Amino acid sequence: QHLAHFKSEKQPFFASSLLSKAAWYIRNNQKDLAIDALKRLLSLDASTPSIIKQQATALLAEIELSSK
Repeated sequence: QHLAHFKSEKQPFFASSLLSKAAWYIRNNQKDLAIDALKRLLSLDASTPSIIKQQATALLAEIELSSK
């Protein structure tokens, strides 16, 4: 319910919420939803902190490796 609060890219901590959603989806074996959230995060504009985008990239790589 709390993660549903973040719907707009203009909200503070929106990128962090996407990262949290992805972690939640991974934990609950919903890798397709995690991938969608991570790809959306990576498509955000340049104002998104690079460390959050790096974490998203790492999670996507982890999902790929665990799928093989």
